[in-house]
Amino acid sequence: MAVSNEPESPLSKAAEHTLPLRAGCELSVAATKSYAAELFALAMLSAALAQSPERWRELARVPAWLAEVLAMNAELGEAVGAFRAARKLFVLGRGFNYATACEVALKLKETSYLPAEPYSVADLLHGPVAMIDGGFPIILIAPSGRSLVDVPGLLSLLEARGALILAISDSLDVLERVPLHLELPKGVPEWLSPLISVVPGQLLAGALAESSGLDPDRPRGLSKVTLTR
Repeated sequence: MAVSNEPESPLSKAAEHTLPLRAGCELSVAATKSYAAELFALAMLSAALAQSPERWRELARVPAWLAEVLAMNAELGEAVGAFRAARKLFVLGRGFNYATACEVALKLKETSYLPAEPYSVADLLHGPVAMIDGGFPIILIAPSGRSLVDVPGLLSLLEARGALILAISDSLDVLERVPLHLELPKGVPEWLSPLISVVPGQLLAGALAESSGLDPDRPRGLSKVTLTR
């Protein structure tokens, strides 16, 4: 089974079945809407396999949550100002949102040429944490859910080391503890949270690039199609 935004692509033709994304033409090299559409298509497949009416009802709310998160993060000036001088950073997530950390880190690499490394909270503690000292930039993706249980201890560690933390969260405890934050809508089920949590990170990547005079849609040295053998 192929998941593709292009029904006539070689991938689609090679596969026995295709889930077409129907996201419209993706013009930007840093594909953002096709990433979100891929997540949504897989979530639909999950709901269908589970034969769960409740999951379909939750999926139907995703467009409203996306509109809400876009409105909540229309102004990024403070976050851009804090991270404009960054020369390296970590993006942290866990559970479903480890994928979100990877996507946000990739967008920062592509659009701002910023060495951004994604880690799960568990993997961070196995070694990379040694790199964190005063002012080290951290983006923490922490929506509500089971993986939030580790966040208070992680924040204590990061605060003790003097890290510069930007939290992406809907948790009041996290938002009150981390002054520099981007908010998420409340009530998003954890299994759908990557669809919503990725948006502030994508917006930040674009805004950081533009603040440096870069075009986030056309990163240097990249093309829309990459051929591999």
